[in-house]
Amino acid sequence: MALVGRVLCLALISAGLGTATLTTPEPAAAAAGSDGPTAIAVGGAGTSYVGFASGGRLLRLSPKGHRQGTVPLDQDGPVDGLVVNPAGQIWVDYGTSVSLLTPSGRLLRHFEHDQVSSCDVSPASRYGGITVGGGRVWVANRCAGTMTVYSQGGARIATVDLPGGDHPRGITYGAAQSGRGATVYVALPDSGRIVAYRAARVSNATRPWRTFKLRRPHGGARPSPGGIAVDRFGQLTVADLANNAIFLLDTNHDFNVYRTLGHPPRASRAVGRLSSPGAIAQYAQDRSSLSGNLFIADTGNRRVQRWNTSGWTYWATKVQAGSGSSSGDPDVGLVNTAPPSVVGVGSVGTALTCSPGTWSDPDVRYSYAWSRDGVPIPHTASSKYVVLNTDVGSRLGCTVTATDAGRSASAASVGRTIAGPSGHAPANRTPPTVSGDPVAGRTLTCDPGTWSGSPATVVALWQRDGATVANGSWTYVVGAGDVGAALQCVVVADNGWGSGAARSAPAAPGICGGTPGVEINGGATATTSPYVTLTLRAPHGTTTVRISDNPGFTGETVVALPAGCAYSWVLPSIPGMPLTWSVYVRYGDGATYADSIVVDEPS
Repeated sequence: MALVGRVLCLALISAGLGTATLTTPEPAAAAAGSDGPTAIAVGGAGTSYVGFASGGRLLRLSPKGHRQGTVPLDQDGPVDGLVVNPAGQIWVDYGTSVSLLTPSGRLLRHFEHDQVSSCDVSPASRYGGITVGGGRVWVANRCAGTMTVYSQGGARIATVDLPGGDHPRGITYGAAQSGRGATVYVALPDSGRIVAYRAARVSNATRPWRTFKLRRPHGGARPSPGGIAVDRFGQLTVADLANNAIFLLDTNHDFNVYRTLGHPPRASRAVGRLSSPGAIAQYAQDRSSLSGNLFIADTGNRRVQRWNTSGWTYWATKVQAGSGSSSGDPDVGLVNTAPPSVVGVGSVGTALTCSPGTWSDPDVRYSYAWSRDGVPIPHTASSKYVVLNTDVGSRLGCTVTATDAGRSASAASVGRTIAGPSGHAPANRTPPTVSGDPVAGRTLTCDPGTWSGSPATVVALWQRDGATVANGSWTYVVGAGDVGAALQCVVVADNGWGSGAARSAPAAPGICGGTPGVEINGGATATTSPYVTLTLRAPHGTTTVRISDNPGFTGETVVALPAGCAYSWVLPSIPGMPLTWSVYVRYGDGATYADSIVVDEPS
């Protein structure tokens, strides 16, 4: 962000704010096809899962959009909803029943909807959804104008009649925040509405505590909200099927729509544009490189796109339906002839190697992922894995994905049980940590944490997405090729009795990452509401922030640096008169930072 003196000109109020490459608008894309994606979910490691109306299989995509094989489904019906729980397991809604699967497709649980209704005229691309939260499973019924709440074991708790009997689409669970209890949001595409329910008060007779109707964009059709997602700050993201757009709403400020992405209303095949986006998933706001990213089922374009909440497009990947009742299996022709295997001693502090096995086509590329007791281990996209103290007693396995032109298939190894070291070996008491910004040219520092057992030697290994890139040093200089990757340190301690090993969390950017500064509404140039969100990019060590509407900081507001870097602010405004207003911020580093925006509040 610019320093004091930056002046912005009036620009489009609603615009997609960036893509990997600039593109000229293309002719409108075709209407959503029967083989476009109908459901999407994203897991804790950034792996996304894509469902289709043909059922049969889910497509698995890496955080960078590469195909990583498929997940077999236990049912052959259309998939209208997906969600990944904190354990990495996948909840699937088929319109008439629900299943819980492991990432490899092993069935953990299945139950029928109560009541089951006919779905002949309710397409999975427009209706139905599922979410989890508060220890419950929440289903937006594709086949009826209701929402049903189940226990995680499948017992029905309540069935709620939705306003007007409208069939629902997206459903999302928002945790308690800003003094408000946990809230469930449901999208009603036929009436253009979003309804919100207090999660703790849901019963058969529950009515919405809030109903919000989306406004028609300029030159567009009546909105049809489809997929929805809410983050921990109460910011609601809505995919509009009718206008090929993504809207961001602030539920803490009267559901104010403060950003529009996708350049509505016209459909387009261009990257960063949409055609009937049928579903959406959002990665957790965790300050990682994936924090808050949107994974969009771009149904009409038969692809998946990953954006940030400012509209920057990381990738767009064409997707194809799996082997269901109405399409073939895209993995036919690429066959694993001998399974992968885990090779190595398997003691704590040593490295295991994933042997890829053999495949029907020798000219394939391999990618790797490791799991502990069947649950994916984040940031382990390497053929090698250093065994940690936390792995003792678990079964470590690896999954290999082989890819060639247009084909992809995955195979998993048998799990390897990890035995513990001697009782006198070092044990990790507090985990290692990495400090410093993961920005090219900056230096990261590894703190070893604390250890029992009086280790005689303690060494650090630096890893990028699980692959060791340096060892023997407690510092690491970030290179251009490291940006966007998970940079971690693994600490190995030895005392002669044995070894201990522990891994840090990925290096986190400075508060919100990048150069210190402030952004209004993610860098937007204009807004129709004075209620805005400030993104505060503060230097390390910052504890308080000074905020003002004037450069002299008269009448300033001093607040503790908020978790998650976002702070709600109200700008001056004169209804009916578009004017440029600025926000000024000081973090204590001696500099003043500012951003400006045009407030064009309707009269």
